[in-house]
Amino acid sequence: NTTSKSSLRNMHRHEYSQTLCKTCYPNEKTSSKAERDIGDYIRSLGVLATSNVKGLLGEAGEIDIFIPALNIGIEYHGLYYHSWPQLTDTKRPRRKYEASRDNNIHLIQIFEDEWTEHPEIVKARLRTVLKCPTEKVYARKCVVKKIEHSLSEQFLNMYHIQGGRVRTGRNYGLFHNDELISVMTFAMPRMAMN
Repeated sequence: NTTSKSSLRNMHRHEYSQTLCKTCYPNEKTSSKAERDIGDYIRSLGVLATSNVKGLLGEAGEIDIFIPALNIGIEYHGLYYHSWPQLTDTKRPRRKYEASRDNNIHLIQIFEDEWTEHPEIVKARLRTVLKCPTEKVYARKCVVKKIEHSLSEQFLNMYHIQGGRVRTGRNYGLFHNDELISVMTFAMPRMAMN
C-alpha cells in the first residue's frame, strides 16, 4: 500500500480548520499566505523581519512578524480563526497586546479585511511605522484650508482605512504646493453632553 506524503498530511488535517495537526507535524509552517505576504512586503523595504517568533511574550504566545531593530511586532488577524466563535480563549488577544506593551513591543494589528480590501493603505501605514516614508513634508511649508465634505470624503476613501463614510460638519485640509496631503474632520456630537 503506497500512500503519498501529501495524502498522509491530508488525513491528519483537522475536519473543520483544514490545518495540520501540530502534534503530528510540529515543524510545519503555521503562517497564512497573507502573513507571509506582509512579511515579504516588509522585507522588500529592506527591513529585517522574522516570522513566528516565540519566547518574547512568555505565555501570551508568539508574534506573527517581529522587527527586532524597531521592537515592532505585527499580528495578522484572519477573520475566521480570530473570530470570537473560533477562539477557545477569548482573552488571548488582550493578553498578547498587554504582554507586548509590558515588553516595550509596539504591536501592530492587521485584520484580514483591511489587508484584502485596502492593501495599499495598510502598506502606507507600515512604511510610516517602519520609518520608510517616501518624502518628508515640513509643516511650515504647508497651508491649512477649509475644504468641502466631498473632497475630504474622496481623500479619506483613498487614504484612510475606514474611509470617509461619516457625515462631518467641518473639514480642513493640509496643502503642500497646492496638493492636498492630509485631512482633518470634525463631526457634531450625536448626543448632547451634560
